[in-house]
Amino acid sequence: MVPSDRYDAVFDAAVDTARDAGLPPLVRDRTAGVIETETRIAGSLLEPWLWGEESLAQATENTLLFQRRRARIEFSPEVPASARLRGADRPLPEPGVAGAAATPLDLRSDSGPLEVRVRVFVERAFVPNLNMSSYSRILSTRYSTPLDPAEETWTPVGRDRAWEARILADLGRRMNLVAVAEDGRPSS
Repeated sequence: MVPSDRYDAVFDAAVDTARDAGLPPLVRDRTAGVIETETRIAGSLLEPWLWGEESLAQATENTLLFQRRRARIEFSPEVPASARLRGADRPLPEPGVAGAAATPLDLRSDSGPLEVRVRVFVERAFVPNLNMSSYSRILSTRYSTPLDPAEETWTPVGRDRAWEARILADLGRRMNLVAVAEDGRPSS
């Protein structure tokens, strides 16, 4: 949980945490509380200089499959436990009407505590229109059209929960350091 009065400092710490993890921020929306990072090609056994946070098992998987990772860090208002457990007697909220002006979310003016969520997505490259030969790799063919010159398509295949935990732990350490810098004494 992040107190609303420390939101700006923790947001900046989250940007620095993502950058230090090898995922430079691409989108930083302080109002909505979203940080999207650039993608990072995963290191394989043949490319140890690209290793970052990968384990040996992940490096082996990256050797066989061309993969990359990207992260999304989200800040959102804390949902009270009473609101999480919705009773049958309470109706669901109405969906928003397209084109109607809704009040935009602005976390800088929120007064309650905020939750931080980190998601690291694993994406795998696929070559479209590839006909693999079972006899020899040389006999594999690929057809293409002038309208679709894409060499590869990236598809999300999972999440890297270990890397998510490391980013959250590093952010927790930085939040404590931010509290020391603001207050002059460590926070509990």
